[in-house]
Amino acid sequence: MEQVSATIQEMASSINNSSENIHNIFGQSITALKSINEIDKVAKMIREVSERSQIIGLNASIEAARAANFPL
Repeated sequence: MEQVSATIQEMASSINNSSENIHNIFGQSITALKSINEIDKVAKMIREVSERSQIIGLNASIEAARAANFPL
C-alpha cells in the first residue's frame, strides 16, 4: 500500500512539474508574440518610409528631366 501511495505522490509531483513547465512555456510564447508584433510594426514603418523615398526619388528624377528639357 505504501508503494502505491509513493507512486501516486510521484505522479502528482510529475504532473505539477509539467503544469509549471506548460505555464512557463505559455508565458514565453506570449512574450515572443508581443516581440513579433513590435517587429512587425517597425517593419511596416520601414516599408512605408522606403515607399515614400522611392516616390520622392522618382519625383526628383522627373523634375530633373523637365529641367533638362526646359532650361531657364
